[in-house]
Amino acid sequence: MQFNVNEKLIRKSRGNYRGNYLTPFAWVGGTWYLTNIRLHFESNAFNIETLDESIPLESINSINMKHPDFISSKLTILLHNNSLIELHVPERKAWVTDIANEIKKIKNEVEEGSDLYSIINNKIVEKPKGWLIKETIQIAIVAVCVSVICLLFYKLLTN
Repeated sequence: MQFNVNEKLIRKSRGNYRGNYLTPFAWVGGTWYLTNIRLHFESNAFNIETLDESIPLESINSINMKHPDFISSKLTILLHNNSLIELHVPERKAWVTDIANEIKKIKNEVEEGSDLYSIINNKIVEKPKGWLIKETIQIAIVAVCVSVICLLFYKLLTN
């Protein structure tokens, strides 16, 4: 990652990224960087296509930490243009705190006793219409593929 002038690294960790689309298997692995200016993601070499995504901190509208699914490291970031960015990072509470701190600094709202978590939205993120059918179909396709591969290996090993 190339840093801009006056940009400093606040936090860095491995993680996953999913943009504004509804495919549950479209997560991209890589590294998340939080600077005093932006949230940046770089995909790793294990992905089919490379991704280099920067999100200016001032474009973040809210951060959602609660989700109806079982994945506890997931954050959903709503941007001012109503795009959703989903990410998985370890220590998500620390990430949220640091993101909120940096946004407050940008907005010059850091005051003694100010509410640090006003940007954090703890509402449950509602799934889009038809999400269960899409996820069920995709899981069924993966299960069939795994079964076919297992059957092929069985045939190869028993011949």
